[in-house]
Amino acid sequence: MKKAREKYEEPAKAAPAMMIETDTEIKPYEKIKFIRNQHIQRNRHTNHKNHGQNGAGRSNAKSTESDTDGYGIKERVTKQKSMTEYVDMIARVQEREHEEKRTMSAHPSAANKHWAMVHTPNAKKALDHEWDKLKNVKKAWDKYEVVEKTDIIEKSKMTGKRLYLGELMELCHLKHSEQSEEFRKDLKFTGYKGRVVFRGDKVRDESGFYAVFTEQSTSASHMSGGKFLDALARMPGMEGQISDAVSAYTQVPLPEDLETYITLPPRRRPESWEGMKEPVCRLRLNLYGHPLAGLLWGKSCEEKLMKLNFIKMKGWECMYIHKEPCLFLSVYVDDFKIAGKSPNVQNMWPKIKKYLDLDPTEELDESVYLGCGQNDVQPQPERYAAKKSFWQIYQKAKRPTIKPMRTKKPHQNNQWMKILRKLKMLGRNPKQKHHQKQNQKQNPKQNRELDQDPKAVKKREKMTSI
Repeated sequence: MKKAREKYEEPAKAAPAMMIETDTEIKPYEKIKFIRNQHIQRNRHTNHKNHGQNGAGRSNAKSTESDTDGYGIKERVTKQKSMTEYVDMIARVQEREHEEKRTMSAHPSAANKHWAMVHTPNAKKALDHEWDKLKNVKKAWDKYEVVEKTDIIEKSKMTGKRLYLGELMELCHLKHSEQSEEFRKDLKFTGYKGRVVFRGDKVRDESGFYAVFTEQSTSASHMSGGKFLDALARMPGMEGQISDAVSAYTQVPLPEDLETYITLPPRRRPESWEGMKEPVCRLRLNLYGHPLAGLLWGKSCEEKLMKLNFIKMKGWECMYIHKEPCLFLSVYVDDFKIAGKSPNVQNMWPKIKKYLDLDPTEELDESVYLGCGQNDVQPQPERYAAKKSFWQIYQKAKRPTIKPMRTKKPHQNNQWMKILRKLKMLGRNPKQKHHQKQNQKQNPKQNRELDQDPKAVKKREKMTSI
């Protein structure tokens, strides 16, 4: 037994270490596959070793089923199985397009690399176009008014003026991703949409605490109001059109009481900012993502419409009426829909465009508003005539009248019900008999007075006759 035990208790050979050649570039998912295979080989080696130890020690009553790491056989098997499943899951996730160009956010080089979607040429063009529009065309921030973050915080504490600090984030989406590439080939940047937003979840004040803003937001546009304009536009002599605001939120400047400084991504900073530790610049315009972006745009849009003598319509939010040209206007964030007399509708758009930057107008046919598309349908006289004749025949036809049948209730001929009706006429209720007995015990003086009352005596005589 000793020889056998010594044979199985020989030190196990170490599992081969993971060797990766530095000359050849290996993709991340290939590395994970290699790690998974090495992990499986180690598990097989340790299982073989443990099997030999347990087999040699079966005759010993004190032999245990635990490994050197403190886990039992069942626990070790489940642990190895869960680890293998976890590595397999990571390998499946990593096996996708553009994975070789992705980097973890904690990696030092992550700041200078795009994420997966941005490596497509049109997606990168869409993002560059958005950055150029906000920086050079809109001038959403002043890149020349750059200061150190610590300096502006100290200045705010000295003056006592509230200060907000935030950062920008870029997003890239694929419009109509459920459609085929042929459907998207005619779209701008083949459907890729770049967006630069303000991170409203990471806004802090000069003291370093999270900033608190009002929870007030924009009003809601009702579906019934949109349908009302659709019906009005299809009446004789009426017309309806829609238009969108171009970069609606950025048309509103930030008020002075919302002094905000932003941090740009490292690869989007100008070369003149090199050498600064934490450069920040002043945000001038209202960007998407700001906690008050919708509220600021709604108030600004309403003020400009009031200058054109539009009046808010009671009962419907975001619905306005102009009494002189008889026009109705519905606003859904950046979508505008007007309905009224045809010449007045066309004359009102240039007046609105003096205050708001809008896209060219479109007809209601094949348009989308509040997520609902509509298409004009050619009338079918034959179908309308058939429906009209049907209703005329239906109205002239004599419809039989059905009278309800009267049925006797099962308890109407019951002798007991007759007795109950007579008792109710006399003012007595048999259900109160038990309560009356208790009252007699509690109020003996009152009972004596009832016995002497002539009316009560007559009622008792009638009851005995029944």
